[in-house]
Amino acid sequence: MPKKSLKAAFNAACDHFFDLAKEWETARSVPWRAVDDAHQAVLTARDRLQGTQLSADEWDDVIQDIIVVSNTHERLKPISP
Repeated sequence: MPKKSLKAAFNAACDHFFDLAKEWETARSVPWRAVDDAHQAVLTARDRLQGTQLSADEWDDVIQDIIVVSNTHERLKPISP
């Protein structure tokens, strides 16, 4: 898959995660499993980027996005009993 398509898929996965995370945080209108699955989709999209020739700036953007996604996921994760 071309680099541009993989980057677009990564960005779409991040956007989807943030949409679900916002719904979860504000109204609990989506199940946690959907948020968790979206988080996993971001990580999978990141893994697919590993073989591409992204510039240093593009990788910096990916890393920053992963940090924000992971921090948001951890902050919102329900506490297990």
